[in-house]
Formats: sequence, structure tokens, C-alpha cells
Amino acid sequence: MNRSFLIFMPAIVSAVILIIFVVVMILRARKRRVGLESLIRAVDLIGRGEYGADVESVADDELGELAKALSNAVGAIKKRSLKNLYLKRVVDTMDASLIVVAPDGLIKTVNRATTGLLGYSEDELLGQPFMVLTGRRVRGEVESSEDVRYMSKEGRSIPVHFSSSELAASGGEAPGMVCVARDISEHCAVQEALKESEGKLNAILQAIGDFIIMIDKDMHILWANDAVTSVFGFDIIGKDCYAALFARKDTCVDGDCPVKKTFEDRLSHSADIDVEVLGEAKSFECSANVAMRDVDGAPVAVIEVCKDITEYKRAEQALIQNAKLASLGELGAGIAHELNSPLAGILSLSELMLGRMERADPNYVFVEKVKDAAVRSKNIIMDLMSYSRPGAEKWRRVSVNEALRSVLSLFVSELKTFQVKIEEDYAEGLPEVMGNKGQLMEVFLNIIKNAKDVFVGEGNIKIKTYCLEVDGSEFVEVEISDNGPGIPEDVIGKVFDPFYTTKEKGGGMNIGLGLSISKGIVEAHEGTVKVESTPGLGTCFRLSFPAAAGRNYGGKDEVVEEGNAESCG
Repeated sequence: MNRSFLIFMPAIVSAVILIIFVVVMILRARKRRVGLESLIRAVDLIGRGEYGADVESVADDELGELAKALSNAVGAIKKRSLKNLYLKRVVDTMDASLIVVAPDGLIKTVNRATTGLLGYSEDELLGQPFMVLTGRRVRGEVESSEDVRYMSKEGRSIPVHFSSSELAASGGEAPGMVCVARDISEHCAVQEALKESEGKLNAILQAIGDFIIMIDKDMHILWANDAVTSVFGFDIIGKDCYAALFARKDTCVDGDCPVKKTFEDRLSHSADIDVEVLGEAKSFECSANVAMRDVDGAPVAVIEVCKDITEYKRAEQALIQNAKLASLGELGAGIAHELNSPLAGILSLSELMLGRMERADPNYVFVEKVKDAAVRSKNIIMDLMSYSRPGAEKWRRVSVNEALRSVLSLFVSELKTFQVKIEEDYAEGLPEVMGNKGQLMEVFLNIIKNAKDVFVGEGNIKIKTYCLEVDGSEFVEVEISDNGPGIPEDVIGKVFDPFYTTKEKGGGMNIGLGLSISKGIVEAHEGTVKVESTPGLGTCFRLSFPAAAGRNYGGKDEVVEEGNAESCG
């Protein structure tokens, strides 16, 4: 048996070894299948973008090496994926729009701010031409920056501050352009509102009639409104204010310059300044205030506002003069009243003496002269009272001839002093006018005095009255003419303007109101006044007043024809 066993022993061993080999091969094949299935699952997960699965290594052979390599690749891919995810989150947290454009002009990448700004989804933008957003290609410069407009999905134009730069490349052509845009709609709205506000402020400043000037600490004019430039021209910008405005070579005296004071103590100051503007004396009330300061609070520019108070000052002078005239009128009226009493006694006694004397008496002629002088004095006093207190008289029928004679009786001595001759030509039976005798005397006196003032030596003044009938209405005409030097053409249109005068101003009556007041009085009497002048030959003032109704006019010998005008009669 033992021998038999020994005989079959090799076969048994061989069978056992074969069985073990088969078992080992079966187990190894099963392990390879498990490892292969693990690899297949890992590849499937990687294909689906899941990089968290582990790859089991079940052998040390080629399959194990493949599993290890795949595991390392998954780890690298997972690490890269996390890095990309981190970068995407960083890009998506940007408040500015970011777009990556490929060299062919198509959009490769957008961030969340881009989709939120434009209203597109990411899928709608990817692969689209960049021109869809801007209407133009992205520039190829390495770096550029400008303001452009994006077009949203709804067609809304969005202003953005746009910058672009090339993507970094290791070599060769750059893989595209990175475009960053920041929405500046709010900024543009603020700028537009600021521009509109600035325009309104500028319009207000330009519409103000006062002079408004900005001056720096060196007294240079930085800015001026239209009221200034319309008078002095635009070339005053940059010039010294004292030279451009006041024609001075040096700065103003410290006490007279509010701008200097404001620069010194940073407070508001004002002063009245008299200056000649285009040959005309003007008065300005100038006030200065700080316009701009430096970081330390020191003034760097001052705004000066100059208000023209020339008319106000002239009106103030006129009021003072009127007050003086009113006082003088009261004084003259008082004196006239006091003189009337002794004159009445002189008249009474002279008439009494003449009644008791014979005409053959050698003293009769002297007493008669005393009486005539007393009557003349009484008439002068009455005319003086009418002129000095014209407002006290009510309107009544007035003889223009008598008003002119009364004026000359007051003014004849002054005319003789200046060697001025008066030629009187009064129409007989001239119609009366309805008005105030004292006011009419003031008109005639003003015109006659102006005529007298033009003469240096001798001169002639002619006064003529006549009646005109125009379209069925009767008018009393007065002409006061002189043979003086006349009025220049550029001045004649201003003679009736308030405060305009060619005479030297200062004390006295030369404030330019005489003819202006006279025109107002004539118009109040429903009349007209015109002036005609020929330089070198003289000047003529023509006054026309409507005749008072209901009078039987005479004087048919006084015939003056003028167009459709006829003599009254």
C-alpha cells in the first residue's frame, strides 16, 4: 500500500498543485475584476465631473500602476478644479463686468456682474460676438481705457467705463482680451445733474444786470458775467481789475478796495466807487465776498458784485435840489407876501397923488413913473409866486403869451448880463390853453436858460407863437430857437433823458433834469415837445398844446400852413 501510495504520490502532488494554481488564478482573476470595476467607476465619476471618488489599488502589477496613475490624475484634476472654482467665485464677486474675448472676437467667459448688468444668461452670451454688446470690435491694444456704452438685452444703452488688456501668454499669440466694464449710469446722472445745475447757475449769473467779477489775490480777473463783458469786452479776462475796469496804472487805495480787505481779513466788505465808464461818470456800490479758499482756509478768489447806483445818486441829488427849491419857493412866497403890503401902499398913495395933481404939474410925470414901477413890481412878484409854487395853482385857462412874458420879466436882467438878445413874435388873439401857468413858466424858463447857456459871447434867442389847426383840432404852437452851435447828432436823442447833461456837473442846477421835467409837464398838458438842431446853425424847440375849447379865436392875419395844418380862425 505504501508502495502504491508512493507510486501515485507524484500524481496527487501534481493534482494538488494544479488545484492550488487554479484556485489562485481564480482568486487573482476575481481581484483583477474588482480592481477593473473600481477603475471603471472612477473613470465614470471623473467623466461626470465628480473628482471626490478614490481609486482603489488592488495589485502591484500594471493594473495597480494604472490605478495609481489614475488616482494621481484625479487628485491633480481635483486640485485644478478647486482652483478654477475659487477663481470663478472671485470673478463672480466682482461688482464690475468682466468678459473674456477670444482672438476671433467671440465671448469666452463672463462673470455674474455681466449677466446682471445686461440681462442675458451666461449661456446666451458665451460664443456670441463681442460687437453685440458695443457695436464694435474690442481693440487689440495691450491696454486701453475709455467710456463706452453697452447694449442690454432689453435694448437699454448703459454707460460704462471700459478697459481692456491682453491675456498673458507664454508665447505666440495672446489667447484673448480681458474686458472690464464698470456701470457709470449713476455717475453720469450726477454729472448731468451737476452740468444742468451749473448751466442754471451760469444763466442766473449772466442774466443779472449787475457787474459780477471773480478776482484772484493778484487782482487778476478770472471770470466776469455778460453785464461786464458787454461793456468792457471779453479781453478783460486775465487782466488786472484796476486797469481793466478803472483805467488805473496802480492798485486801488486800500481804503477804497473791498476786494483787498476781503483777502486780508476774509470778511465781506463793500464800498461806493465812482468811475468813468465809456466816457460817462458812473457810481457803483461794490461788495466783495470770499469765493474759493485753499486747504488752510485762506481766500484764493473773491467775488465782487458792483451795482450801478448812478441813477439812485442822481435821484437823491434831485430830491435834495427839489427840497432846496421848495424851501426857496416858500421863502420867495413869504418875501413876496411881505413886499405886497408896502407896494399896495405905494400904489394907493401914488394913485391918490395923481388924482390930486394937475397934469401940468412938473411932478406929475415922476409920480406916474413911481406908480408904473410899483405895478411892474407887483406883477413880477405875482409871477414869482406862480413859478415858485406851481402846484398850488389849479388848472385854468392860461395865455401862453402872458406866461412867456412873465418868464422874460423874471429873466431879462440875466439875459442882458450875458449880452443875449430876445426877439419876441407873439400871435395876436392866440387861443388860451388849459393848464397850470406856473408849470408852463417852468417849461419855458428851462428851454430859454438852455438856449442862453450855449452862448459864450453875444447871441440871439427868438420866441414865436402861433396857432395851428390840424385835422379839425386847434393847437397853440411855441417855437424857441437860438443861433448857437447846435446839438451834435449823437446827442440830440438824449436831451430829454433824465440826468443827461452836457454841462459841467457839480454844484448848482446842472444835474440834467430840466428838459426831462419840462417834457413831463408838456405831456401832462396833453402837448408835445420836439427839438431840431443843425450843428453850427442853432437849435429850435417846438412845443404844441391843445387849445382850450369854447373860445372865439381871432388873429386871422397869423396864417401858418404846414401839410394839412391850417391857421386857427
